[in-house]
Amino acid sequence: MDHATLQKKITYTHKEKLKKLAYLIGGIITIASLFFSFNFIFKHQTEISFIEIIKSNTTQIIVLIIISTLINLFLGLAWYQILLGRGVKISPNKAIKIYGVTQLAKYIPGNIFQFVGRQGVGMSEGIDAKNLAISSFIEIILLSIVGCVCFLLFAITKYQSFVNIIFLIILFLVFLFLPKIKKNDIYSFFLYFLYLLSTSLIFVYTFKILNDNFDLSLKVYLTKSFAYIFAWFLGFITPGSPAGIGIREITLAKVLETSVNSINLATVIIVSRLISVVSDINFFLLSALFFKRKK
Repeated sequence: MDHATLQKKITYTHKEKLKKLAYLIGGIITIASLFFSFNFIFKHQTEISFIEIIKSNTTQIIVLIIISTLINLFLGLAWYQILLGRGVKISPNKAIKIYGVTQLAKYIPGNIFQFVGRQGVGMSEGIDAKNLAISSFIEIILLSIVGCVCFLLFAITKYQSFVNIIFLIILFLVFLFLPKIKKNDIYSFFLYFLYLLSTSLIFVYTFKILNDNFDLSLKVYLTKSFAYIFAWFLGFITPGSPAGIGIREITLAKVLETSVNSINLATVIIVSRLISVVSDINFFLLSALFFKRKK
């Protein structure tokens, strides 16, 4: 056996070992994700009467969970567009599958394991490690910019005196990254924006189904919708907060405490988090089972 052939064999064996290791890491992260997700649900089951709430609003809550599950497709498609912008040849089905089976890792304390999981699973699917790392960085940047834009909209409804300053900051951030923005990244930006607006709508409608006297006027809708987005953004950028758990709830409680009864607010916050967690688990199952057949 000549040197070149031996070198190729060693390289192939090395790649196979890395592939198996990537699958192992992805599997461990996935199992840990499921544990932390279910642990969150059971930990809060004694705080409010879930059974009573679900019995009286079963149909509406199920519909919200289904819609919330499907909304996660925006995230998978946005990541797919980011990969395309980096020159990665991948099908939408495979991108959604990778994203869906790793996104649940955001519930592991540290708030980074969804990115670690995508790195591992993506490499096992043949995607270049550098492109995966860049895609995670672009995803964080785009989600942060979208969160800032939505915060501006929230500020318009609450703190109008600061709007001009915030607007200038956002313009600076946009123009800072504008020379490096690709067409696919713009698509991703709008998909992330649709995701946040859709999830905020679900939060507002949760108020409606749990409070018969809830006033769904435009002003009330804007205030609560963008309060949710603001709380989501703080949870997203807080290091170590799994899926923003705790940060999002505290922020919503503080921002909305003067406009909503505390008991009703606590109920809505916990039920909306429950809807979010169950929909994330459903998205994981959808990605792992359905998209597995669409290789």
